[in-house]
Amino acid sequence: MDRIYQEIASRCEALVHQIVELAVQYKKLDQTKKQIEAEFQAARRYLQTGFDDPAVKRAYQRISELKKELSSPSKRAQKVVEGKSHVVIRLLQEHSETGLDADEIMSLMSSNGTEIDRSYLTTILGKLRKKGMVVKEGKKFFITTPGQNPITPLRLVKSAQSAATASSH
Repeated sequence: MDRIYQEIASRCEALVHQIVELAVQYKKLDQTKKQIEAEFQAARRYLQTGFDDPAVKRAYQRISELKKELSSPSKRAQKVVEGKSHVVIRLLQEHSETGLDADEIMSLMSSNGTEIDRSYLTTILGKLRKKGMVVKEGKKFFITTPGQNPITPLRLVKSAQSAATASSH
């Protein structure tokens, strides 16, 4: 047999090994996919039993949207990296009933893989407050309802006499 035929035959053997190896990998991937899909469906059904809790329902909807986004090649290509301000807004929306203080926001951002400096977080929260998107009650920050004016803080007058002198000036 000529040398060229030997090289081609050898290459074909190598390709057969790769084809068989890929077939084994596909089989393992199919099995893993079936296990993951079964677990996902079970978890999804369980979440559906908790729809009386609005937070559970929102989490379920967020998961459904995530699956649609990740499954769509065009949406995946259009996916924009979420900015730190957007992460803060999203976290405050997710905790709209209880609110979050700055330490909690920093902790949640860190656990979501977004590192932030405390002074930068304070700047973001200050800008969101000026825009009327966030209010602060005590140490907690709350997201405001879109389309509603935020509660404007009242200016306290120390005494009636101070008010009279303030109005005369």
